[in-house]
Amino acid sequence: GETLKDATQKLFNDYIGDRSLSVEAKRRYERQFETLGLDIDVSGVKVSIPKEKIILTTGEYQRNIAKTSKKLEGEGDVNISPKVKMPKFMARIIMNLKSRWGHRDTIFKRTAKNGGITVADVELNPKGDPYGIWVTEKRGKRIFRFLEPKLIEDVKSLIKGKSKGELLFSLDGKKPLSKENMENFTRNFISYGKEGVTGHKIRTFLLTAARELDKINKGKTNFTEFTDRFLLLHKPGKGSDKL
Repeated sequence: GETLKDATQKLFNDYIGDRSLSVEAKRRYERQFETLGLDIDVSGVKVSIPKEKIILTTGEYQRNIAKTSKKLEGEGDVNISPKVKMPKFMARIIMNLKSRWGHRDTIFKRTAKNGGITVADVELNPKGDPYGIWVTEKRGKRIFRFLEPKLIEDVKSLIKGKSKGELLFSLDGKKPLSKENMENFTRNFISYGKEGVTGHKIRTFLLTAARELDKINKGKTNFTEFTDRFLLLHKPGKGSDKL
């Protein structure tokens, strides 16, 4: 009959299935099984090939943003994937929050109940013109972003016809943008086909670019501290380990 060793090995094999693991993950399993006294063999699990780190150079990043700015000019819709279109005014605001302020994709993917940006998060002046947006970041931190004058009309278009409780970054006001939507957005408008450029890596890029500028200016500037505190919103002295 089947022994306990056979049964536990089968359970592990079924759990892993066709997946591959990194060398570090395999070692962790081995250590855990050894600690628990389980005789489970992980040698048959395929080792995953690590993805190449993708880093956009400052020049590439600037060229991509300029290219996208031109692509998003005017009225109408723009394809973020072969099947999904988005109004250009919405795409322009997302680009601003992602590429200029380094916001994570999470803020566009949440439901209204879970901290997604709603129409009520847009601040209006006495004339009824929007001048800023409240954004809920990690751990419920609320951040106020002033709107650049060129985006005021875009935000007006975005809130038109929506009630205060409806999502700002939504095609229907109710359903948030999906993970796939945001991955396609980054791929088509920021990385231009380079895989692995995520919202998190954009934040890393902004900090890396700031360090390079400080190095070029030989200590006469402190772009790193500015980026760290005012764009990425870290406390003084914390920094890049909290991206």
